[in-house]
Amino acid sequence: SGWVRLADLKSGASLKPVKAGGSLVNVRGQYIYAFKGNNTNEFYQYFINGDSWLVRCTIPYALEKKKKVKKGAALAYDVRDTMIYALKGNNTTEFWAYDPNLNTWMQKRSIPELPSGKKIKGGSGLAYRMVRTTRYIYCLKGSKTREFWQYLINGDSWIQLPDIPLGNSQKGCKDGSCIVRAGNYIYGLKSQSNEFFAYDLIEDIWLTRESLPLYGRQAKKRRVKDGAALAYDGTRDV
Repeated sequence: SGWVRLADLKSGASLKPVKAGGSLVNVRGQYIYAFKGNNTNEFYQYFINGDSWLVRCTIPYALEKKKKVKKGAALAYDVRDTMIYALKGNNTTEFWAYDPNLNTWMQKRSIPELPSGKKIKGGSGLAYRMVRTTRYIYCLKGSKTREFWQYLINGDSWIQLPDIPLGNSQKGCKDGSCIVRAGNYIYGLKSQSNEFFAYDLIEDIWLTRESLPLYGRQAKKRRVKDGAALAYDGTRDV
């Protein structure tokens, strides 16, 4: 029947609102976990049935630099081991895993800087996939690159996959670019150009799909920018 306002995210120690780097992930249809972003380390758990928020363990600093969560952050959930994986963004390559049962964080192997030499700064995204007992996290690096990576959870290792296509724009993935997994595909939306692609996980290739329309109901030309997101409803094959 329309939108219903639910409990607001807690103000937390920083008293800051959600801003760049804010991100969500669904866990078993029972909880939502959230980064506030906005250059904080704050992390929260939302109880769907109870419409309430709980403060969880803040994401730690890496040994080399004290970086908080900012633009480029993302979350993904491993359904087998109930772990949540996270990019911190904020011009880092940090990659973390959170154990909801122990309420603790563990730093994992960082996403490689090469070949572009870029760190995670915006336009990035994560997606999860399990094939039998093997589990993967896929990462769109963003940061004006076209890099696309696969993380093997069991081996704590990264493999570079084919780049997202240049498309007609001949550009990389800037702020607002995003990905989502749907069946045997990972869909990627490229900011600025509105170009839409599908990565075939079986054939290991990118396919071009119809671009997101530039004109909506307001008849104004709109391009994908920071704040864009993708979601899959899981109800049919794609």
